[in-house]
Amino acid sequence: MLSLMAAGTNGKAEFEGTGGTQGVSSEVNASIGVYPLASAESAKGLFPDGQATPEAIAAASPTSYITAKFAPTIFVHGTGDKTVPLASSLDFFNKLNGLGVPTALTAIQGAAHAFDVAALDAVETMAQSIDLFLDRLLVNPKPYPAFGAPPGGGRPGGPRPPG
Repeated sequence: MLSLMAAGTNGKAEFEGTGGTQGVSSEVNASIGVYPLASAESAKGLFPDGQATPEAIAAASPTSYITAKFAPTIFVHGTGDKTVPLASSLDFFNKLNGLGVPTALTAIQGAAHAFDVAALDAVETMAQSIDLFLDRLLVNPKPYPAFGAPPGGGRPGGPRPPG
């Protein structure tokens, strides 16, 4: 949840703090949410009894900070997660994607919450998904070609470039 909060609070003065890093940018280039507590409903559990006011819940919920300026985000979630439902990540993904924020989602079939503790094959899939997202977005930026576009450019049905 913290990475999602940071991703949504880029440039918000009230989140800058007064620590020893004056003048250092707090801009977030990308966010990785692994079975994140992404909904306002999940923020309720962060407060002691009697302090979960609607205002406090909204302030603690990453969904309150969804704008087109949200940092690009990848979600990784198990489809068998009973602790934090996959629907939470799906809803967040759909909201960001709808605003044009670069967003990806990797759903690990059948994986429960905290699958990364024991399912090494799922961890490998998670790592590869995150690497691909960050590489194509930040390290070696390149968009995916449109459907029907031939490899290397040119026109559909035309000659393919050598190689």
